Amino acid sequence: MKKILLLVSLFVAVAGLTAHAQQTLVEYDIRSINGFTASQLPPSTIADDVSASGITYAANLEPDDGFWENLSEGLFLVKWDDGAFNVNNNYLEFTVSATGDKKLALDNLTLGVGRESTSNISGPMVFRVYSSLDGYGSILGQVMLPPISGSADVEQATLNVTLDQSFDNIESVTFRIHGHNDVQNDNFLAGGGLANFSSASIEVGGLPFSVGSTGSNVVLTGSVFDPDELTLTNAGVSNLGETSATFGASIPSDGGLTIVSRGFVYSRTSENSDPVIGGTGVSQVTSGSGDGAFSETVTGFDEITQYTLRAYVSTEEEGTEYSDPVTFATLAPELARFDIESINGFSLPFLPPASVHPNLVVSNISYAGNLSIDTDFWENAQSAIMLVGWEENFNTNESYFEFTVEPEVNHRMTLNNITIGLGRESSEFGGTGPEV
Repeated sequence: MKKILLLVSLFVAVAGLTAHAQQTLVEYDIRSINGFTASQLPPSTIADDVSASGITYAANLEPDDGFWENLSEGLFLVKWDDGAFNVNNNYLEFTVSATGDKKLALDNLTLGVGRESTSNISGPMVFRVYSSLDGYGSILGQVMLPPISGSADVEQATLNVTLDQSFDNIESVTFRIHGHNDVQNDNFLAGGGLANFSSASIEVGGLPFSVGSTGSNVVLTGSVFDPDELTLTNAGVSNLGETSATFGASIPSDGGLTIVSRGFVYSRTSENSDPVIGGTGVSQVTSGSGDGAFSETVTGFDEITQYTLRAYVSTEEEGTEYSDPVTFATLAPELARFDIESINGFSLPFLPPASVHPNLVVSNISYAGNLSIDTDFWENAQSAIMLVGWEENFNTNESYFEFTVEPEVNHRMTLNNITIGLGRESSEFGGTGPEV
């Protein structure tokens, strides 16, 4: 039987609750920028009953027009403070509001971020999103840009933020995007900001730049509703597993009606793609009464199967109404897991699997012969890291971890997803482990 070599552990995870993704409320077209003398990026799309400011930056930031003024599209760049970085004062921001008597139920915020690098300077490496709903106290989402690969590069990435049910019944919100550098003292001068380059290479001021990864316009999705009308958000799925899932939805407004029941209905999509209470192959899960957010954890699904889900609400006055149908698929079974937290000290030359599917044979995770256990400093650590000393001149062909997964006789396997946690040490003496 041919062996299949995998260099990471087998695990599937779905995180975050997705709900009420009805429409694009606001979009900012980063590629519409011509030069960098503009003080803001105006919205290119605004939904009915919504108002939105331009994307501006804190007063102590300024357009990076000393070098990038001739670039026609793809980057809303500002020059970040070259002193000690102050997370409270350095940010981009925009505000979105419902007009009239309407309310907002927000679902997702997507934005592309980027940074430039020339010679020995570079822009922010980590971007984080905050909101005014909690006084900018909690990180809604963050992304780390890849390391700069040359002396004249632009790296970009897409940051997706799933907005929870605290955004379901609001009049207005301001989002702030903060940048953080990747060096200890947080000093930098180069530009960074919102990015959505369409090409892999650009030329600025006669200097060629390569462009890495994928950016995005700034897009906020959700719905606008009348608080005097009954409103039900689309159902969302979280904590998705092989045979279980958590359903969630919200009723931002009861519209003055008496809600007697609420919950979810679902069915195998192949059997019924439009489930309603009492329909063919439909299961019903009740979840209390009244308005507000509600959720239920459901078990008993089949593995690797697609289901269709709807939320419902029943009132005394108008009967039962349903949200739009959404689909989800249960996960494949976990084939192997290596528990890094089980490690005790660093005298162990390998990491054995903690669990293995009954019809598989899985080896230990070991490392190439030219690596060694890092006992010089880390010998007293108790758990959560399998650390080795990498050779001084790093050789990608000879320095690696590995493990092998093999089906038993008369069996085959289909692989779905692999996940691994990685780490490196860094000390004040200047030594650091592998970065990539």
